[in-house]
Amino acid sequence: TLVRKLIKSSGGARIGVESKDLAIMFTDIEDFAGITEYMNPQELMIQLCDYFDEMSKIISQHHGTIDKYIGDSIMAFWGAPENDDETCLHACQAALACQDKLNSLNKHWKGEGKQPFFTRIGIHHGVTLVGNLGSKERINYSAIGDAPNTASRLEAINKVYHTQIVISESVYKDVKGIYQVRLLDQITVKGKYEPIRIYELISSRFDDNIEAYNVQFEEAFNAYQHQNWEKAIGAFEKALELWPEDHVAYMFLERCQYLQNNPPGEHWDGVWRYKTK
Repeated sequence: TLVRKLIKSSGGARIGVESKDLAIMFTDIEDFAGITEYMNPQELMIQLCDYFDEMSKIISQHHGTIDKYIGDSIMAFWGAPENDDETCLHACQAALACQDKLNSLNKHWKGEGKQPFFTRIGIHHGVTLVGNLGSKERINYSAIGDAPNTASRLEAINKVYHTQIVISESVYKDVKGIYQVRLLDQITVKGKYEPIRIYELISSRFDDNIEAYNVQFEEAFNAYQHQNWEKAIGAFEKALELWPEDHVAYMFLERCQYLQNNPPGEHWDGVWRYKTK
């Protein structure tokens, strides 16, 4: 499929890159290393290949380009080699479709006594170097630069917020009003200094209860960023009344209580800085 796209776009098999705006997706199976410890290797590889097959079909159907498989992870992007005016929309469509398909696969695998897979996804949009990279003997059509690195960090950060799909602010700006999302935090990822807001991509269907929660959470988050700890704690508690099982609001309650007892200082900018991947 990629060769056909390259031929169509007049791209040749020569080393060289160009700068393009791409949406980049990274996926990863939760605790895959742990799964490998007790599953039969042959059965696991068959299951993993079935998983890759289904996820890859969905990404391709939504105009994505599979860059590579990295262990149990998939890297894909939108906007090259063929141009795409709706890269973020198509990436989000693919992410939600992949999660829906995985839910079906897990039901099937459980019926066969197999271990279910749970996938985390990160999506970012930005200027990226894309093209043929490699040596004289082996080349790979791939994307490199800051945007893919950020997408990879967002995938990993799902572990902190107990989420499945995290998107950056640049993606959010393109899909707000189309998909239901919610604010998670304002952060810097490891190795970066520029803060970004991150969001959870939830669904293509809008739930009024989640929208009410979003209003309450953003009020609490605004108080948190202005170091109004009492107001923030009260507002996060009200948010939990609307969504009692939400991990994120509990996390912010603990964070507010810590910062209340350990003031960050007048120059604190309300950004949470991650030092690890």
